[in-house]
Amino acid sequence: MIGTTNHPKFGEHWIIRCGYFTSTVDGNYVIVNNGWGNNNVWIEPSTTYLDGTIHLLIKLGAVVMKKIFYLIALIVPFVLLVGSASNNAAQRAAKIDDSIPYLSNLVFSIGGYFDGHVTTTITFYDECMKVKKEHPYDKESVEEQTVDYPDSKESFMQALQDLHFGKWKSRYDNPEVQDGTQWSLELHFSNGQRTVSFSGSNAYPDNFDDFCSLIGERSDGETADK
Repeated sequence: MIGTTNHPKFGEHWIIRCGYFTSTVDGNYVIVNNGWGNNNVWIEPSTTYLDGTIHLLIKLGAVVMKKIFYLIALIVPFVLLVGSASNNAAQRAAKIDDSIPYLSNLVFSIGGYFDGHVTTTITFYDECMKVKKEHPYDKESVEEQTVDYPDSKESFMQALQDLHFGKWKSRYDNPEVQDGTQWSLELHFSNGQRTVSFSGSNAYPDNFDDFCSLIGERSDGETADK
């Protein structure tokens, strides 16, 4: 769009620019629709008659478009990065869950500052589990026993798999509670999957009690009744 001011023919008027023409004889022309239904009208682009604010608006439009493209250039990689991170997290979770049948042993520690931490190590075999329990403040008091699976190793591993460790966060904290209960869990595998570790202080995954019950522990660090 071109605005004219004090033009001898158009006066104060809006016209639609549709092209340019450069003549080697008498200079440059702007080709317009004159706003009264006539196309292919040539006018001389004299700054005396053309409203300079129209050029400002055109430049402003260009600046706005440039900013839009700049924002797109920033947003698109971010969206792709978030999508990639989400996919990576889902793949990691699935890989951990799929590796549970290859769990060779787990090390679970829970307790507090005053009473110490009880550390339970469970080693998985085809027909049984070996459970080693180390008590705080008494290095000589180590309990070791062989425990049969409730039904079978497959069903026990399925129960562990149903906990979906892959969806657990690596760390849980409740800063509003001082001292209290701290815990940690390590999962070791025989299929090449890297050791997976979790820990927390007065905060837990939603199914933490289910996990403790499954391995014969209470979430407060006491031994559960068998």
